[in-house]
Amino acid sequence: MEQLGSMEPEKLLQLLLGVISCAFMMIIVTVVYVMLARRMRRERSYPTRQPDEYAGMPGVIDNLKEVATADAATRLMSTGRTDWQAEDTKMGQVRPAQCAPEILRVVQDMSSGDISIRIAGVRYTRLGEVRDQALGKRILEAITWTLRFSEGRVAEDDGVKFLELPPCDAVHVPEPLPPLADGNEPGEIMRLLGDVERGEFWIQVAGRSYARLADVVDPDVALHILGGISYLLQFSYGRLMANDGVRSVPIPKLSAKPTASVVRALTAPGETQQRSVQDKQEQFFQSLMGDSTRSQGVWAQRVSAGERRVSTMRAHGTSTFSLAEEIDRIFQRKLEASPFAHLDAQFVEHPDGSVRIRVGTKFYECPEEVPDPELRKIIEAAIAEW
Repeated sequence: MEQLGSMEPEKLLQLLLGVISCAFMMIIVTVVYVMLARRMRRERSYPTRQPDEYAGMPGVIDNLKEVATADAATRLMSTGRTDWQAEDTKMGQVRPAQCAPEILRVVQDMSSGDISIRIAGVRYTRLGEVRDQALGKRILEAITWTLRFSEGRVAEDDGVKFLELPPCDAVHVPEPLPPLADGNEPGEIMRLLGDVERGEFWIQVAGRSYARLADVVDPDVALHILGGISYLLQFSYGRLMANDGVRSVPIPKLSAKPTASVVRALTAPGETQQRSVQDKQEQFFQSLMGDSTRSQGVWAQRVSAGERRVSTMRAHGTSTFSLAEEIDRIFQRKLEASPFAHLDAQFVEHPDGSVRIRVGTKFYECPEEVPDPELRKIIEAAIAEW
C-alpha cells in the first residue's frame, strides 16, 4: 500500500487499466466456456440421427396436405353420399360469421317460393329491378366471388355442373353494405360476407362461414351452397363481373324449391318431388295420431273433412282455401294468450301443398318434432280445435 501511495499518478492509472482489462478478458472466456459446455450437453442428449432419416420428407408432407385438403365438391361428384360421410374428413378453417360484414343474402319467400336477393334491407327478385348502377355492379362482383368460391361449380336439377368462367381473378371483393337487421329470417338460403381491405370472401350457411368449398365437410351444406349460387345466376340472367367487364355464363337449370327441402331435392334427384296436396296433408295429420289423446277415428275424420273441402273448393273453381292459414289463425289466437306471445311461429303452406310448422327460422314436419313441450301442446290444441 505504501508503494501504491508513492507511485506516480500516471503509473497508477496504467496499473488500474491493466487490472480491469485482465478481469474483462476473464469474464469473456468464462462466458464462452459456459456456452460451449451447454451446447455439448444438448448434442449428447439427442439420439444420433440416421443420414437418410428425413430423405424425401418434403414430398411426403406435400402428399399429406393434398389428402387433408381434398376438394369436397370433386368428391361429391365422384362418390356417393354414404361414401362421403364414411370418409375421415378434417374440417377446414371456418371463420365466425360476426367477424366479417355482410354483402348480401339470398332469401326465398316462404309463401310464393320466389328467390330474391336482400341487400341493405331491400329485396330484389331480378337484376332488372336494381336501378343503382353501383349497386348492380356490387351484386355482379359478389356473384363472381361465389363462383370463384365453388371453382365454377353450380347445382342443377340433374346434378352438379361445371361452368367455364371468364378471367375474373382481378375482380375485387365488393364493398359490404350494413343490413337493416342482422338476425336470421325465414327462408334464408345463405349470406355473402367480405372483407375489402384483406380481399377475403366467405359464404355463410346456418351461422357458419366458409372461405372455400373445400372447407365444407357436410355434403348437404355443400349442395345447399351450390344451389344458392345457381339462384344467384338465375337472378342475374347469367351475368357476372369479369376482368374486362360484365360477361355471361350459362344459366343453371335449377327449379326453386322450399329452403327446408332444397338439400334433399339435390341429394336425391331420382326421387319423385311432386306429391299431391291431399297426400301431404294426410301425412301431416297422420303424424299427429300417435301421441294424440283423441282416437284414430276422430283424426281420420278431420283429415277426410279437410280433403273433401279442398276437393269441393277446387271443383267450384276457387282456390281461396288454405289449410295452413285456417289452422294458423287458431294457432295465433292461442299463441297470443300464452307465455309464447312474443314467439315468431306459424303454420306455413308451400306451393307443393305441404304444411309445416315454422318456429323462428326452423321448420318442423309435425308437432312431435318441436322441442318445447309447452309450445307443442299449443300446436296440438290448435289442430284439435280446427
